[in-house]
Amino acid sequence: MSPVGKMDDAAVVMKSVTRIYRGKRGAPGRVAVMGLDLEARAGRVLGLLGPNGAGKSTTIAMLAGLVAPSSGDIRICGYSMRTDRAQAIARVATALDRARALYPRLTPAQNIAYFTAVRGCAPDALGRGLRWLERFGAGRFANARVNTLSLGTQQKAVLACALAMRPRVLLLDEPTLGLDLPSSLELRAAISLLAEEEGVCVVLSTHQMDVAQSVCHDVCVMAGGQVIAQGSVSRLLTMFAARAYSISVRGVVDPNVVRMLAQIGTVRACSQCSTMSSGHASFELEFASEKAIYGAIECLRASGLEIESVTRLEPCLERAYAKLISGGVRCDQSSGIRAEGGTPA
Repeated sequence: MSPVGKMDDAAVVMKSVTRIYRGKRGAPGRVAVMGLDLEARAGRVLGLLGPNGAGKSTTIAMLAGLVAPSSGDIRICGYSMRTDRAQAIARVATALDRARALYPRLTPAQNIAYFTAVRGCAPDALGRGLRWLERFGAGRFANARVNTLSLGTQQKAVLACALAMRPRVLLLDEPTLGLDLPSSLELRAAISLLAEEEGVCVVLSTHQMDVAQSVCHDVCVMAGGQVIAQGSVSRLLTMFAARAYSISVRGVVDPNVVRMLAQIGTVRACSQCSTMSSGHASFELEFASEKAIYGAIECLRASGLEIESVTRLEPCLERAYAKLISGGVRCDQSSGIRAEGGTPA
């Protein structure tokens, strides 16, 4: 059966997808994902963000075909998981668990040869996988046993093995977890390369906001099995632009200063106040509007403090995520970020 819609439309479409795990011995079932609507496009990286138990791993597992949805439909490159499962799965590759993704006593080359053969790939798949390993800077380890390689090199081997299958959709679960900084940066560059140069649709779950901000084009923030916001990273960051400032002052800081700042109606939070021995202090403040900073400056001056500097902080995905999860920000249509599920976003 041919796919519904154009192949250059969304590579992944999840429509009203729910997954309920049955309880044991008559216990109530557990809702892992409820009414999920999600799209991911070719040539872009979508990040699934959320606390433990949010439903990220279940969502990835359903996209991989490892778990069937209780209701709703999933389409991969236009093919429905319900009616064209084989065609849909053939377009997906996964790199979900580095510890179990490869046989540790085999080499990366042997793993690539084995898994591509099992998948029924053409004979040139091995060469393709080895070329990816080379592009990732790990070609010299092609014939070394996996259990002798660093975690970063193992993860590159996992990716090379997946890409040898020429997928249109690549699923990654915490791809940089446990890696040192150089390995993490190299892997981020590799993920960006896949999307931008190869047109692969990458869907990854992560708890690391710096990773999401550096490689993701779009994000889907989940909590309690539901989507609370989704949209482009740039739009999400724009929502928080020009609202956070660092104010450095000189003088003796009265203990009441923080309380006085908090009483200014337009101040959303005072997240840091660190007094240094030299008689200087630094405040990090978030405001509901940019104009509110003038009230904070006057408050500090009235307390006898000399303003040394006022620095606008760059928008940060970690801060945006924290606000969304806590319910401290509500998205509207004009923001370009979709809020769903009735949960304040």
